[in-house]
Amino acid sequence: FRMGISDVTLYAQWAIVGGDGSSGSLLDDTINICDLEELKRYLDISENVTTKDSRLEEIINAVSKNFESISNRYWKQRLQVSEYYDGDGTDWLLLDNPPVANLKIYINSSTPRSYTVQTNSNYIICTGRDAEIGKVFFDGDVFEKGVKTVKAVYDAGFATIPYNIKRACLIVCANIWSREIDKIKHAQSVTVQGSSITISEKDIPTDIYDMLIRYRKGAF
Repeated sequence: FRMGISDVTLYAQWAIVGGDGSSGSLLDDTINICDLEELKRYLDISENVTTKDSRLEEIINAVSKNFESISNRYWKQRLQVSEYYDGDGTDWLLLDNPPVANLKIYINSSTPRSYTVQTNSNYIICTGRDAEIGKVFFDGDVFEKGVKTVKAVYDAGFATIPYNIKRACLIVCANIWSREIDKIKHAQSVTVQGSSITISEKDIPTDIYDMLIRYRKGAF
């Protein structure tokens, strides 16, 4: 049993298909780790062949979401995400979705909650190895103990997806596509576009799964 795979069935978006079989893009550009053109090149599908585009985009969406589930983090950068953390009395904090950019820290020490923004000079976004785990220092103070005493607002995730993660996404998408093509070859009638996509352990090689797990918060 591997966390985030065999216990999860990810459903692709339903295609809105025109009378000629064409459709608008289904790619979820808030999460996609690779894009349609990259996947078609990887599968050696001509850019002029568009009849498979919608299903390929559904697969990209499902695999990208699955990668987030396994690694418990965002991959593609989301702008100005708000997250709440429990203060533990130390002067550092690990944010959930590094790398961190355009950070604002808000501190709450009252009831009901009223968060006060801190000046940039009050906290330091770590660099080097610590940047990979989203480590932030509160300069000259500590994060007061308590439930959700800290609010962090920042650009979360990668503006440019790391090569190893993008390639892993392409490999898993190709595995799913190969499985679907095999089903079509051995069946007289198969409904593919718009149907659910189940990602099994066989679709994700062990080395890819282990790599994604290493990116989980606190795994470094």
